[in-house]
Amino acid sequence: MIARCRSKAWIIRLHEGSSETTSDLHNSAAPGGDSQRGVKGHIIIYPQKPTSVLDLLPPPLEDLCSAACVIFVGSSPPSQDWIKEKATPLIFRKEKLQKALYWLRDHNPLYRDVRINQPFLDGLAEEEILPVSIDHVLPDGASASLTSRYDNVPETEADGKVLFERAVVTDVSGNETASVLRRAASRHIKQNHGSYVRMPHGSHPAAEFNNESLFPMMYPTLFPYGLGGFGCPSRSVTISMKAHVKHL
Repeated sequence: MIARCRSKAWIIRLHEGSSETTSDLHNSAAPGGDSQRGVKGHIIIYPQKPTSVLDLLPPPLEDLCSAACVIFVGSSPPSQDWIKEKATPLIFRKEKLQKALYWLRDHNPLYRDVRINQPFLDGLAEEEILPVSIDHVLPDGASASLTSRYDNVPETEADGKVLFERAVVTDVSGNETASVLRRAASRHIKQNHGSYVRMPHGSHPAAEFNNESLFPMMYPTLFPYGLGGFGCPSRSVTISMKAHVKHL
């Protein structure tokens, strides 16, 4: 809701199963602890559509809801209480959102010309659940008994912050195989519900090489001052992208 650029497609699977993050995202995770899995592929970055999003933040809720959908895989649909407690990617807080936008406009040159949608903010409750379309998909038979427990999972000390807080939740229990999730996404597309995650954007992709502003526009929480992007020409000492990422 505060980024000025978004990736065209970003699919992340949060999976409980390993205390070590494997570099091969297609390998099965070892038992114990928490890890994340992603979907490998090419990502194209587009600037937000200027007429509706780029210079007015946050965008209206109807724009956000029409551009995204969530697929839950499990034996039964998630309750509102489960969503409020567990589905952090769908929850936003008015106070934090407002403070972030005003701070970015005052301190980040990339946000200097952004208009803040104050009427939208004034109409929000203190805590909101994004009212997106939520499709429920039944799992394959053998795993039904595993995924039916997702709304009664006990909290443990290992339950910390979700590392990918802004990723769409696709697998509520972490027990579904990648093939089940792929089939669920394919069915969703074939039923004319649109792409898995679709964001309005400009007609030309953003430059991904020699563009020091690309990542600061995508991740304002990592680059709050709009500075320090990859390949910054004013840097006195050159640094590789790999070394740079380690410090983010």
